Amino acid sequence: MKWLALCIVSVLLASAVSAQDISFKKASLSSSSSLKRTPVAFSITNTGISIHARSGTDVIDEILFADVLKISYGTTDRRRIVEGVLVAPILMATKAQDHWLVIEYSRDGSVRDSILQLDKSDFRGIIAALNARSGKHVEVLDTKSPFLDPSVGSHDVDERVAYPVRDVMPLIDPAMRAMGCDVRTRKQDFVECYRDPKRAGRTGMGGERVRVIIHAETPGTRVQIVTTPGMSHRNWSSPIFRELTRLLEAKPKV
Repeated sequence: MKWLALCIVSVLLASAVSAQDISFKKASLSSSSSLKRTPVAFSITNTGISIHARSGTDVIDEILFADVLKISYGTTDRRRIVEGVLVAPILMATKAQDHWLVIEYSRDGSVRDSILQLDKSDFRGIIAALNARSGKHVEVLDTKSPFLDPSVGSHDVDERVAYPVRDVMPLIDPAMRAMGCDVRTRKQDFVECYRDPKRAGRTGMGGERVRVIIHAETPGTRVQIVTTPGMSHRNWSSPIFRELTRLLEAKPKV
């Protein structure tokens, strides 16, 4: 009888634990359209994922499992060049791993994504919890996935967009910043930015210069984007053009 009672208590405790929210306090949030990372914490509940500010309780996003299309996990390697320079030269030859969780979901009739950089101490627990609660199996991302490396397949751009120069020019800056490129030069018909050397796996080591040149045409605007390679030999012309196009299409119709 005592054994039966113990079993019942164990089952009830396990059920209670499985019903509890599981929280993780060390993560960063970005997306496929922006490399900017926001420090966040998040909770996995029985119905979805709640993402909130790490420094408070403000909710940034709520993603319901019912809306989730796909969940993927992947890693990127980064060389410890900065640590090697500052701490010990031997570190320059070693690598560290970044852990990424990509959530693709449907909202307001469109497909969206959230990309979470996970702490190395949390990723196993997160994957296990999502496999158990989401109704989806967490898939493995290819290392060449554009979610992990937005510059995959990128090349210099020479395209025409169906918007006048007055609409295109103000959006070049935010399109560049979304890809981690800081504007250094701005003139009437071109903008140039520079990607400072970084360690993050999605962005490479940086050092690239990107120039956007525009020409007024009838109708629309001709957009030329050229990347001068940096330390990682990555091209950022296509990602910047995609973000510029997205921003143009999101403009309110007058």
